Amino acid sequence: MKLTLVMSLVKTVSFGIYKKFFIDKFYWVFWGNRDEVEYLKNLLSLLKRKIKIKYIYSSDEINKIDYRLCLGIIKSDGVNYKNYSIQKNTINRYWNTLNLEEWLEKEIKILPHDIYINGINEFKLTLNLSEKNSLFNKINVSVKRIFDIAFSVLLFVTIFPIFIIINFLVLINDGFPTIYKQIRVGKHGSLFNIYKIRTMIKKAEKNGAQWSTKNDKRVLFIGKYLRKMRLDEIPQLISVIQGKMSLIGPRPERPEIEEDLKLKIHFYNLKHLIKPGISGHAQVSYRYGASVSDSSIKLGYDLFYIKHQSLFLDFLIFFKTVKSVINMAGSESI
Repeated sequence: MKLTLVMSLVKTVSFGIYKKFFIDKFYWVFWGNRDEVEYLKNLLSLLKRKIKIKYIYSSDEINKIDYRLCLGIIKSDGVNYKNYSIQKNTINRYWNTLNLEEWLEKEIKILPHDIYINGINEFKLTLNLSEKNSLFNKINVSVKRIFDIAFSVLLFVTIFPIFIIINFLVLINDGFPTIYKQIRVGKHGSLFNIYKIRTMIKKAEKNGAQWSTKNDKRVLFIGKYLRKMRLDEIPQLISVIQGKMSLIGPRPERPEIEEDLKLKIHFYNLKHLIKPGISGHAQVSYRYGASVSDSSIKLGYDLFYIKHQSLFLDFLIFFKTVKSVINMAGSESI
């Protein structure tokens, strides 16, 4: 898996440099029905991914494709080749052909769980994801745990003076308490407490648990900056040291909110196959989620991470997290 990810990274970088000068010329071709076309268009719009795709609906349009500029064919499973032998040979000769699920996993790095609803049962999907987890090299698991502990201790000791200053600033802004705890859902559905620096006014949730929104009036003045730099997450290093969380993994949700998500999002429980993390593939790949739709997309990223988890992938996510902290493009989560 390490070799595959390295090769994928090299391929992406080298081909990306080449495409930089021809970005408007290269494209993918999607051959499917109109429902699938709308699904893909909507998904790419939500993800804000600028990928040029030409949509075709019949075999007659195949011969109009310029194979020199076509990156590959995304073919619907519903397309029948039996009567299109000539077109099939043409496609197999010139293009990389993937079905929609394969393309999303390979190019977007997301596992489209909502596509599987009518074509695969939860047990089979669980096996598909947990196979990597069950066969995961014990040495890699141990190394990740050692890295979690070592880095968490080192980071906490290093930034402890900053931690004290931050608490003092929150105290001046809105008084005690400066740190609060929340119950979150962890591995296999177990409940645990996480600690965060308070970035909202007191009694911000007097009406019950709710998502934070853009320009949320409950957020303190100092809280806006702490969130952008993710400094409010510092106390969660304690949970990592305790073994309840990892540095990298799916973000844990609150049980009140999760109960609703489990009813509305298929396969949501599968994110609990591994420990939750302070940062994760979903956090560095997608904006802050404040709706069921956003949570569904983030689940797709989480499932991709679970299926392809490795130390190399962890390091990629870690460095993307550092980049977002430096750019002050942090989370707005509560």
